[in-house]
Amino acid sequence: MGMPTAMRREKRGEGAWHVYARGARRLGLFYEDDHYRRFLCLLEKGVATSGCSLWAYALMSNHYHLIVFGTPAQLAGCMQAVNHGFAVFFNEHHGVAGHTFDGPYHAHFQRTPYLLVRRVAYVFLNPVAAGITLRAEDYAWSSYRDFVGLPGAPLHVDPDPVLRLLHHDPQEARKEFAGMMCRLTPGRVESSEGVATAAAVAREQFEWLLDAARARQRTDDGEDSEERALRWGLQCGIPPRIMAGVLGNGTPAPVYWRLRQLRKKLEADPERYRRLPPP
Repeated sequence: MGMPTAMRREKRGEGAWHVYARGARRLGLFYEDDHYRRFLCLLEKGVATSGCSLWAYALMSNHYHLIVFGTPAQLAGCMQAVNHGFAVFFNEHHGVAGHTFDGPYHAHFQRTPYLLVRRVAYVFLNPVAAGITLRAEDYAWSSYRDFVGLPGAPLHVDPDPVLRLLHHDPQEARKEFAGMMCRLTPGRVESSEGVATAAAVAREQFEWLLDAARARQRTDDGEDSEERALRWGLQCGIPPRIMAGVLGNGTPAPVYWRLRQLRKKLEADPERYRRLPPP
């Protein structure tokens, strides 16, 4: 299993990654509780030996979601060991041969703290969106309970690296994260039956930045919510065509004009925009 395509395109240093893979031909990966436990055992060992950190996870019946912090090399070492180890177990257990997963795992870099926290919430809401459970805390195979201070996560993770992005006080951070979970609509969370392209991920990230911009009042420099979201999108490296597609309303021409004006502002006063980073 080589390095996934998404990681070949994005040469980055240490950071947080959303990692996922699904079963071959969309068939199940986990049929019994022992299958979930075996995967988590392999994941725990892979994290320990590779040097990366596991920040969050949710295992669904035919795919998994992980939030892993590390370098691309650390992530590759961890996930190759996990996927290979589980494939060997799966084939031996079922008496079959061939591919267990539908391809290499997918890994998408989380560009800002806000996008990272939103992605973690997305991971935990997958069982709710799939109709498996009404509440994220009732799902047996995720680390959500660690994030809200409840016992019972099958593999414990330290939620502090994520929660500290919300508030320095652990209790307040837990409240803010729980509030974010309540505000999000599970119906908008896809269960990842399909594979997200880089363009789809960028579109989703810009939609989330737009949500954050609309939640803030007009800034002192006169930016409205859409202009703020466009600036954040440029700073995050989201392609202009993606942003135009979200805001186009029939024709992308006005959006491209606004993006050109924003680029001129960034070039004329780069220090000003360094003081106003994306969330």
